[in-house]
Amino acid sequence: MPRDQDPQGRRLWERFWRVLREDDRLADRTYDVLEQFLSTTEDAIESGNLDDAGTKRAEKFTQQCEMSWQRVNRGRDRNGALGWAGQHATAHPPQSRRVIASLIAAIARHRADVLREFGKPTASDAELWDVMARLGLDPRDYDTRDR
Repeated sequence: MPRDQDPQGRRLWERFWRVLREDDRLADRTYDVLEQFLSTTEDAIESGNLDDAGTKRAEKFTQQCEMSWQRVNRGRDRNGALGWAGQHATAHPPQSRRVIASLIAAIARHRADVLREFGKPTASDAELWDVMARLGLDPRDYDTRDR
């Protein structure tokens, strides 16, 4: 939540979240930190070691982390992880899209390296690359490529 509720403070707060949202590396790092915060907080709540006040603070913190996740995620579906795959990718939750996008990018880089270095794939390489096509997630099949 913004510390300063005046218009200038609010603008700075919104700018902060826009910077996180628009830079893929910052957004990914933010997701990772929030995921760690949520996991740690969930463990603390489930442990039963918190008093009532501590449980309430942990639950409020969880809500704030989830709101932060939504702020970073807002508008990233078009440009973020798997954004190039359009509607095909929207069936996956945002966290899954990030993981899938990382795997697809690694496979696509592997393909480019193998083809550049050796000119043709091994049977195992070709099988791996065909998985992207079978899933409908081969960057080569889309006009806008995420490479």
